[in-house]
Amino acid sequence: MVRYLAHIIIFLTYTITGISAQYTLKTLVDKADVWVQWDSARRMGTIWKGKTSVSFKIDSPYLLKDFETIYMIDPLHQDNKGAIIVPPATMSVLQSIYSFRKPFRASFRGVARINTIFIDPGHGGKDPGAESYYTISGVKSRLSEKDIVLQTAKYLAALLSERFPEKKVLISRRKDKYVSLDARTQLANTALLAQEGSMIFISLHVNASLNKSARGFEVWYLPPAVKRKNVLNPKKVKVRDPQVLSILNVIKDEELTIESVLLAQSVLSSLNFYIGSVTPNRGLREESWYIVRNAKMPAILIEIGFISNEQERKRMMDDVYLQKVALAVYHGIQDFIRNVEQK
Repeated sequence: MVRYLAHIIIFLTYTITGISAQYTLKTLVDKADVWVQWDSARRMGTIWKGKTSVSFKIDSPYLLKDFETIYMIDPLHQDNKGAIIVPPATMSVLQSIYSFRKPFRASFRGVARINTIFIDPGHGGKDPGAESYYTISGVKSRLSEKDIVLQTAKYLAALLSERFPEKKVLISRRKDKYVSLDARTQLANTALLAQEGSMIFISLHVNASLNKSARGFEVWYLPPAVKRKNVLNPKKVKVRDPQVLSILNVIKDEELTIESVLLAQSVLSSLNFYIGSVTPNRGLREESWYIVRNAKMPAILIEIGFISNEQERKRMMDDVYLQKVALAVYHGIQDFIRNVEQK
């Protein structure tokens, strides 16, 4: 994971080549005080300054500003030492976007301002999810995943709404009702299209295993090798050319992958701090879950514990413990938001 992040998120440190009438991206970094996300494997990146982003791909004749406005340019390319060369005409375009005249104190890094947090408690209604049967004082009872995650989601939503009154906190279900996987992502994606700014998607679940000793929490995100389709709205970016739209979609997909990993790391770290002393940290996991694959925003899936483990089942029957789990997820989200919305 550390190798992966180091591979895709770096501050560019290339030196100026000294070639006449040529610039490296380091020139822009130095003069405009911008921050750059760079994926060396796919040879594409995004330049951030404040809330303004400019995405590019090596040898592509397009720049994409704020994932909406397209500029035709002389393509950026790499020299034999790996430095990113910016042609003079393209530097002029970037110079018009990022003024070099005034010093800049970064107020934002990574993504556009997050306006909405979408919480998805898994299962519900006719779909109970994982279940555990137990007996107390001779009375047989059943505990269902759908109830645990709904209660946790309500606690989490309350914490987020209080902390971020300026943001929308949406939840896929507030009652014990069935919501299909397709409907969950449609709710989130529709809300995203209806607003300016960005959204994050948090799916809450409970684990189960035939191995009754299995326990612990884990956070999942979409594997980088799995590519989301149609993450851009053609009407919003005002692009009709399929080839151009395909390039822009790849750039946007890379951005969502990076943000999802960072969000997952932040939440996992917070869970480890709050509940890691009583249950194992099973780490970050990759899987092509339907929810995270079809959400057109940074998305993670959290497994808060194993209902099949007696100790964990007892904890998840305790509202105080679920409040603690919600508090951990809340602080993970808060830390992620603070990092991308630095004042």
